[in-house]
Amino acid sequence: MPTRRTGWIGGALIAGFIVVLAPPVLLFWNAIQPEPLDSTTLKVRFQSFRYEAGGLVFRYSVRNLTHRTARFVADSTQIRALQPVDRPTVGYANLKLPLELPAESVKEVEFRIELPGTRLSMWREQSDEQTKMVLQHKPPGTPPDNDVPLSPLPIRGEIAANETQPPTQPTFSFEDSLLDLQGFELIETSRGVRLVFPRGW
Repeated sequence: MPTRRTGWIGGALIAGFIVVLAPPVLLFWNAIQPEPLDSTTLKVRFQSFRYEAGGLVFRYSVRNLTHRTARFVADSTQIRALQPVDRPTVGYANLKLPLELPAESVKEVEFRIELPGTRLSMWREQSDEQTKMVLQHKPPGTPPDNDVPLSPLPIRGEIAANETQPPTQPTFSFEDSLLDLQGFELIETSRGVRLVFPRGW
């Protein structure tokens, strides 16, 4: 009987020690075995996009659920635009680095796509119209039309139409870029961290 009672007391003491020592042991374990940086600990959410000086800027919010700061530095970080492999390049993605995501906080992150080209027909039409307007006004000191016979100056668009030119590569509008773009990927090569910023538009 005393032996059984002693056993219960010993078991209760051991359980008490486990309860008391569990938090420090857990903290120590987290210190030597840090939480992974991935989609489960870094939550990404699309916010908005806007056009800005020949490019598109995409804004995301990133919530860091870990107890440590996540850092992405230029030397070991790759930035990619996600798109179908059979489509022309959407643009050139960039992000301001270094990027720091403080522990247990939310931070806004902006990616910028430098667009490779847009449809230029509207610009050509405007350029031709401006050229015609300039030719309507003669510079000072120009003799009357009857004195000096001149042939009319050709418009750039007419020259381009008459010249034999190799077929030009197709260009794409902002709408094409938005349709093809599937998001962004941030890869930290030294630690093998891969973070996807998904399409949200």
